[in-house]
Amino acid sequence: MRCHFALVFTTLVAIILTGCRSYSPMQGTQLDQDQFYHRLAALKGQSFPGRTLYMSEPDEAMLHGDLVMHVAKVDGGTMHVRFLVDDDDSRTWILRLTGRGLQLKHRHLYPDGMPHEVTNYGGWAVQGSGMSQSFPADDETKELLPQASTNVWTMTFDPQRQVFIYDLQRHGRPRYRAEFDLSSPM
Repeated sequence: MRCHFALVFTTLVAIILTGCRSYSPMQGTQLDQDQFYHRLAALKGQSFPGRTLYMSEPDEAMLHGDLVMHVAKVDGGTMHVRFLVDDDDSRTWILRLTGRGLQLKHRHLYPDGMPHEVTNYGGWAVQGSGMSQSFPADDETKELLPQASTNVWTMTFDPQRQVFIYDLQRHGRPRYRAEFDLSSPM
């Protein structure tokens, strides 16, 4: 009887922790995605200086500009992380924790606040840990930007170096990489 109770209790705890969601082994666990999301959400209201480490197609502003990551808004399962380049605040990473998993979208706006014609691209986390998640391009992205159909965005916490890394690969090759200094909130 005790063994049966322990099995039922363990099963119930597992269901509660995963939120009754099912994920393939490739996707890692929902717990990993939850941990990653909440680790980033814990930085709400803080801004961190950054720098571009690599660009395959140099853009002077991004390459030499002052980068700032600002965890601006966390509302339930949706988080807005502003990615500023000098005075340009048109970029926002939007992370959503849903029943399907963790989603990353990139929002781009014109200076007047209107959506850019290239906005809302990204993907769903398919592998990762509580410290890092990778997001291959989703169908919406492939339709919007066919050239980005092989994109994989990876966000990583490096606790030893106290940095947050934003990385983009295309066709399995590095395309863009930036890191933000978590030890020096602004």
